[in-house]
Parts: sequence; C-alpha cells; structure tokens
Amino acid sequence: MPFTPQQISNCVASCDERIASIETKLNNWKVYGKVLGIVSLEMEDKNAELMKNYENNIQLIKVERLIYQALAKSGNGAIFPKLFQKYSDLMGISYDISGNMVRLDGVEEQEYLEYCASSLKQREYIQKLCLYGERK
Repeated sequence: MPFTPQQISNCVASCDERIASIETKLNNWKVYGKVLGIVSLEMEDKNAELMKNYENNIQLIKVERLIYQALAKSGNGAIFPKLFQKYSDLMGISYDISGNMVRLDGVEEQEYLEYCASSLKQREYIQKLCLYGERK
C-alpha cells in the first residue's frame, strides 16, 4: 500500500519537530557545558558525549526524513539501500556514544539496554521503509 502525499508530509513534519526539539536541547547543553568545563573535567567529558549523542540523533532523523522524501518520488529505488546503510552506520555510532556515556556514569546501564532494544525496533522499521521504497 503506497504512502499518500499527506502521510509523507506528516512524517516529514514529525522529523522536523524532533530535529528542532533536539537542536534546542543541544543548544541549551552547549551553554551548560561551558560551565561544566570550568567545574570538572569528568563533567565536561559526560557533557561532550551527551552533545555528540544529540548531534548523532539529529543526523539519524535527517536520514529518516530523506527516506520519507524519497518515498514521495518514483524511479529512485537505488537510493534506499544507501540511505539504509547510512542510517545503520549512524546507529552504530549511537551505540558507541551511548556505551561511552555508561562508562562515564552519565547513563545507567539499564537505560542503555532499553535504548538499544527500542532503537533496534526503529532500525527494523527504517529497513522496512527502505525495502518498500526500493521495490516500489
């Protein structure tokens, strides 16, 4: 069943909202991070990983947005495996960053494991979207 233009528009809008939300958090943490750098090197390291995480999440959502935009066009099936590979690469980076945050005691291990489980579901959804786009 093909996506309607309205569904694609809604998905792109959702991506834009999520990007804006994360950018706001990132900008707030940049200011906070300057203060932390004065207080403690350990806190600065935790903050740096958190900011990397936000930046990577923005990149993940931007790729997701590109996938939705590509679904709106026909005859571009070859782009979907590349988009999925980029998404997968960014997920790998996300796992590394999250693992570093656990190591630095910035995130509890249980929270990390829950993130991994939920992100795997999201990756499977993105994979299905890409397979659909490749075949349409």
